[in-house]
Amino acid sequence: MITDAFGIFTDNKTVTVTGNSEVVTLMPFSGTGDPVNVTVVVTCPYNTGATMTVNVQESNDGTTFSTTGSFVFKELTKMDPRLSFSLPQETQSRFVRLNYVVAGASTGRLWAGVTREQLGWYRRGLYISKGRVVL
Repeated sequence: MITDAFGIFTDNKTVTVTGNSEVVTLMPFSGTGDPVNVTVVVTCPYNTGATMTVNVQESNDGTTFSTTGSFVFKELTKMDPRLSFSLPQETQSRFVRLNYVVAGASTGRLWAGVTREQLGWYRRGLYISKGRVVL
């Protein structure tokens, strides 16, 4: 997974009921015509039965936000589950944040950021390190 510091929405933040991520400007990522991919990772598991809705919100001024899309994240009770999605095409504003709505949980932490690719699990032979095929 490739990312940089300017594309981090949430960095190991505790989200228990509802909360917003940091605001990210899409200027470095827009203009290429490619989808902007986001990955959300659970860094500390939630309680059994917990679910989360991740709302993508945009703003032209960085203060007033409107929702452009929503994604449901159900695997919150394990370590390191991931939700990967492309920002909705309706997301055209300069500033973007994620709004998290958690149901049925009392603890848990997240990492979320813009990634350069849709995140998928690597299969044997699909990862190259220093010229050597691994996994």
